[in-house]
Amino acid sequence: MSFQVQHEKTKIFGCQNPFRQGGGRKGLPRSFLNRFTQVFVDPLTVIDMEFIASALFPAIDKNIVKKMVAFNNQIDHEVTVEKKWGQIGGPWEFNLRDLFRWCQLMLVDQSPGCYDPGQHVFLVYGERMRTKEDKEKVIAVFKDVFNSNSSPYTGTRLLHVTPCDVQLGYSVLSRGSYVPPPPCRPLSLLHQSLQSLESVMKCVQMSWMVILVGPASVGKTSLVQLLAHLTGHTLKIMAVNSAMDTTELLGGFEQVDLTRPWRQLLEKVEGTVRALVRDSLLVSADDAEVVLRAWSHFLLTYKPKCLGEGGKGVTMEIVNKLEAVLLLMQRLNNKINSYSKAEFAKLVEEFRSFGVKLMQSASGRSHGTFEWVDSMLVQALKSGDWLLMDNVNFCNPSVLDRLNALLEPGGVLTVSERGMIDGSTPTVTPHPNFRLFLSMDPVHGEISRAMRNRGLEIYISGDGDGSIPDDLDLKVLLHSLGLVGDSVCDTLLALHTETRSAIVASSVSNLLQTAALIVQYLQRGLSLGSAFSKACWEAYVRSQASPANQQVPWSWSLPNIFDQNVT
Repeated sequence: MSFQVQHEKTKIFGCQNPFRQGGGRKGLPRSFLNRFTQVFVDPLTVIDMEFIASALFPAIDKNIVKKMVAFNNQIDHEVTVEKKWGQIGGPWEFNLRDLFRWCQLMLVDQSPGCYDPGQHVFLVYGERMRTKEDKEKVIAVFKDVFNSNSSPYTGTRLLHVTPCDVQLGYSVLSRGSYVPPPPCRPLSLLHQSLQSLESVMKCVQMSWMVILVGPASVGKTSLVQLLAHLTGHTLKIMAVNSAMDTTELLGGFEQVDLTRPWRQLLEKVEGTVRALVRDSLLVSADDAEVVLRAWSHFLLTYKPKCLGEGGKGVTMEIVNKLEAVLLLMQRLNNKINSYSKAEFAKLVEEFRSFGVKLMQSASGRSHGTFEWVDSMLVQALKSGDWLLMDNVNFCNPSVLDRLNALLEPGGVLTVSERGMIDGSTPTVTPHPNFRLFLSMDPVHGEISRAMRNRGLEIYISGDGDGSIPDDLDLKVLLHSLGLVGDSVCDTLLALHTETRSAIVASSVSNLLQTAALIVQYLQRGLSLGSAFSKACWEAYVRSQASPANQQVPWSWSLPNIFDQNVT
């Protein structure tokens, strides 16, 4: 296909970060570059940054802005130019985005005329640092630039939960009515995770992308799951792998399959039934019972016929039965107003559109056709769910950078892979409740600098960073696994402390594995001593990679250690 270009009116611009900055970028061929006029944009100077910040945030005193810019530049000079400290996890970016976030936090959380830069400086600049020494350096530079004797705010343990809100320090989030299904493993609120939780809550409050960084098994995923449960939001987890491409990230064309939209419709109806029954129990219990009985009957009788192993697919009979349930739900919703008429009408419209698809399939008009299927990311963007992209650094950086435009302030996602619809490229505007979380283990590499620059990094330290877990937190974890009793937990913690001094690779994961094994052995009828010995042997000795490490002298003294602690 060829077309004419209006040379007088058409102007083409291109922009790209230097490919030497990594992130999967490739240098453009010289023959292509020769057809453009190249312009190199110099970095912003101190005067430029002061002018921009003062113009965009006139409520903040210019002297404070001047010191904030000086702090940002001093951090950037010491870390990226002189490389005095902060090299673990680098290269870092300290630029205008960080300064904007800092100013926005001050305007949101503080009163005019009483702006304190120390309240949020650690969140913006210190939370990303990978070592305790680097975090202390950030605080020291802040004290030096602002001539302050008091340390900036780094977090609190004051947690307040009400039916309407969750507050941790300066971070406040409202609680929704949605009650997520119980997780496969218990979630615990630990003292050690409160500082990271407060930072994540503040990012959610500001609608910023969160990048959780830390070793394996430090609780990155659990932290987001816990916050989603506390605030009543649906959290979807996307497991990222090295083979992921834009089809998995955005969606693609697949053959028409009625089972797919039918499952989605049933999930939405089930969530609506849950909310209606919960809200109506104290108002209209009889109507709630009618809806619950009708839905339970539908699940037990008709759902296996269409989605079971020997099911024959969706039929009009089953659709009519679901319509009867929807009518009862609509009658109940009119009484208690859990959902607005527009929200419930949207659910009814989805049901009717599915009925049209079913009739088209029965007449044979949709056989062999393809349809666009949104990815988990696009579905979350449209519905306002939270999305956690786990192990995000496994993905090719050039694929992940496809989301850069979405993560700009007021950004949208352009799905050009879908083709033109009504003469225009489809775009997805994020739902106001949508939040994106990225989690990664830095052992497997870093994501691109452009992606890191669009989010706020929060590093969660693990055993290898020298952080010592709180005994109360460890006891909470042991109790959640079914190992109860202070004497039993104290014995296991004493064993863990002694084995940690003998094995460098010993971590909290070994402790939790030991506790789970002890509980299982006790359930099978073993005595407490035998359960402890066998569990410790399996978790601490047999888990060593080489036979030589399994023969270390401490491993043969496990029974003696146990006897001493039990006594």
